[in-house]
Amino acid sequence: MTVVSARSGFAGFDGPTHHGIYDFGLLRSLPDVKIFYAGTGRDLEAIINARAQHAEGPMIVLHPYETVPDNESDYLPANLTPLDEVEVICQGKDGLIIAVANQLQTAVALRDKLANEQQLQFQVVNLRWLKPLPLPSLLPLLEQHDKVISLEEGQKDNGIGVAINQVIRDQRLNCDLLVNALEQGILPAGDKQSLAKMTQIDADSVYRQVLARWNIAL
Repeated sequence: MTVVSARSGFAGFDGPTHHGIYDFGLLRSLPDVKIFYAGTGRDLEAIINARAQHAEGPMIVLHPYETVPDNESDYLPANLTPLDEVEVICQGKDGLIIAVANQLQTAVALRDKLANEQQLQFQVVNLRWLKPLPLPSLLPLLEQHDKVISLEEGQKDNGIGVAINQVIRDQRLNCDLLVNALEQGILPAGDKQSLAKMTQIDADSVYRQVLARWNIAL
C-alpha cells in the first residue's frame, strides 16, 4: 500500500487547520511504515514508479502543497541519485545543511548567502527519507562536519531535526546540530514566504541563527 499526501508543510490560504506541519512526529510513530518525502518533481515521479513496480510494505509518500519550482534543474544534480540515499546538492567543507524536501530551496539560498557574505562553503543535501533515516549515506556526512544545520517546515518537537540529533548522540559524533523548525502553536493562513519569515525558518532568519550559534561576525 502506498499513501500519497500532497499537503505537507504550509497549506497556503486553505486555513489555519489545514497546515501539514504536525505530520512528521505523528507519522514517524506508526510501526512498520516507511516515509519518503518527495520534495522535487523527479523524486516524486521516481518513487511512484518504483512503488508501482515493486511495493514492499506500507509507505507514505509526502509532497509539499506548492507547485514544483521552475528552477529545480539549476541546483539538482544532472542524474537522479539512487532513491535509498540522501541526495547531495552541492559540496562544501565548512559545514552541512540537511534539508527536509520542501526546505531544499531555503537550504540552497542559505548556502549561497553563507558563501557570498561569509566565504563559508556548506554542503547541502536533500534528506528524502524520514523513516527510516538513510543512515548508510547520512552518517558519513555527519562524521565529516562539525557544524550541521537541519531545515524542516514542521514542528520542532518530535520532528526530523530532533531525530537526527538523537542519531548524533547515539553515535557519539563530534558535531553540533542547529535544528531550524517550527515552534509549537497555531499558524494563520498565508503564503509560504510570509509564513516562513514569521516563523523564522526563511533563509535570512536561519542565516542570523547560524551566525549567533557559531559566533560568526557579521
